[in-house]
Amino acid sequence: MEHSSGEVSYQTFLALTHIPDAVSFPDCEWIYYMQKLNEQAEVCIHIRNHEHREALKLLGNQRKKIGSNIDNIEETNKHEVPIDLWDNKAALEALEQELKAGKFPLMDVAITICLADKNPEALENKVLRVRQRYEDLNCTIERPLTDQLALFMHSFPAVGFTVADFIMKLPPPALAAGMIGATHQLGDDVASFIGTTGEGYKPVHLNMALACIHNMSACATFYGDLGYGKSFNANLLLYLHVLNGGYGLIIDPKGERSHWPEQLEALKGFITVTTLSNDPKYKGMLDPFNVFRGNLTDACSLVVNVLTDKLKLDSDTQTALLEALEQIKKAVAEDETVRPSMHMVMDYLNRFPEDDDLRKPASNLARRIRLLQNSGLFHLLVGNGTEESLALDNRLNILQIQNLKLPSPETKKEDYTDEETTSAALMTVISAFCQKFVQSYPHNFKMILMDESWFMGKTAEGQKLISYIARTSRSLYCSLILNGHSVNDLPTEELKNTITYKFCFHTSSREEARRMLDYLKLEKTEDNISILLNLKNRQCLFQDRNGRTGILTFDAVFADLIDVFSTTPTDASAIAQGEEEEV
Repeated sequence: MEHSSGEVSYQTFLALTHIPDAVSFPDCEWIYYMQKLNEQAEVCIHIRNHEHREALKLLGNQRKKIGSNIDNIEETNKHEVPIDLWDNKAALEALEQELKAGKFPLMDVAITICLADKNPEALENKVLRVRQRYEDLNCTIERPLTDQLALFMHSFPAVGFTVADFIMKLPPPALAAGMIGATHQLGDDVASFIGTTGEGYKPVHLNMALACIHNMSACATFYGDLGYGKSFNANLLLYLHVLNGGYGLIIDPKGERSHWPEQLEALKGFITVTTLSNDPKYKGMLDPFNVFRGNLTDACSLVVNVLTDKLKLDSDTQTALLEALEQIKKAVAEDETVRPSMHMVMDYLNRFPEDDDLRKPASNLARRIRLLQNSGLFHLLVGNGTEESLALDNRLNILQIQNLKLPSPETKKEDYTDEETTSAALMTVISAFCQKFVQSYPHNFKMILMDESWFMGKTAEGQKLISYIARTSRSLYCSLILNGHSVNDLPTEELKNTITYKFCFHTSSREEARRMLDYLKLEKTEDNISILLNLKNRQCLFQDRNGRTGILTFDAVFADLIDVFSTTPTDASAIAQGEEEEV
């Protein structure tokens, strides 16, 4: 065919003549396969309806005709009844039962696929790809050379049926199964671009704040093996939301983001990195009374949690601690200038009278706190009330703690080393700090990104934080991004049901793949397991707030962002050019 522009287009026409009963919705949308193949084909479908009673009559007549042919062959005893006749009879009976069950009409359907290309050889390659795809589904697809003109005419909407041999009789569900739900739509209609989905590279946009507006939790999880882009793309999500007016807090126990204030150009001047270490100048920065300055009740509760986790207090010692905290509350109530602190806790623990049964456990607890205050990172927790509290006044706040010794996810709590127990106590305080953050800036969307989030599920305060934000995310207008390794990191089934955005990256464990599919509420089929086992770097199974799930390929687009967000010592410029480097 020659266009008015002088270009020549070579066209060919294929006809679908059989669709097996096993191909059904969902996941086998055979009409939509042409868009998945991205061959720029045209699919023309002509339909003629027979209402329910007429359809049953037509099928009854055909069944009688086939039955008569079988009887005649059997009576002659000269030939065996062809298998095709038995198959046709069984197919008609099954179709008749389906129509009766649903009171469906019967449709005469003719389906033509037009393929075109400027090059004859390229056109032949397209034909091979399309035929193979449909034959893999056990569909019958024909390319009748003598009927090409008739099929060309069939492609005109007003012409109707042109070749009777290619007409199929289908119930409505068989045709609808080819297209219902046939969409690669993921994310939101208007939001920041985060990547693509599908073989046609359909853009995906995401604004997690919309979940709150639609009365849903805006919390998200990133789970999967190391080296497949979890941290990189969690960084990207938080960055885009801060860039659009939100506030961000990153708990960075591995210290991977120290370079952001200098290198993240778009947010220069809007990033604060607080790095805590063994240096004496940081002493008391995470004292519970400094974290909850002005909220004595929460501060005292945090003191109990921290010391119980770290020192494994018995009942008498815990009673003595509670009594000392009550005395501190009275002192503050009597004099508002009093600045409570962990040093004040030690002081009041030493004030128990000689004849008090709690004097000994109280003084022992005070001694243990005093000895620990100069031991490693525990000094961060013991202040005298004069220290500066952690600031929350910038757009993006990054909290790092050097030399934090996080145990492996498999380590039982009772087997923690002394350093790991101190780390658990610090994470308890950080959890409380996060809770304070989400209660600020009520009119701005807030996001917390928590690396190594599995550790939070192992502490009482961490579980409390996850539950609190997940359940109040909508009213607090905030989101919590949990970046971990396994779906098992979420401590309870109830919490799993409060997560709206789910990002499941590559896993090498079939058992974890099954857990991920349960988490996504997808069937644990071999095909779905295979998807998770074979995801590439930057790819994940993403479930959006509408419950739609698909393969998302993240795309940070700009080389400078790729350089900044990369968390492994790789050549970021090579990554930007598309090489499969781990980020």
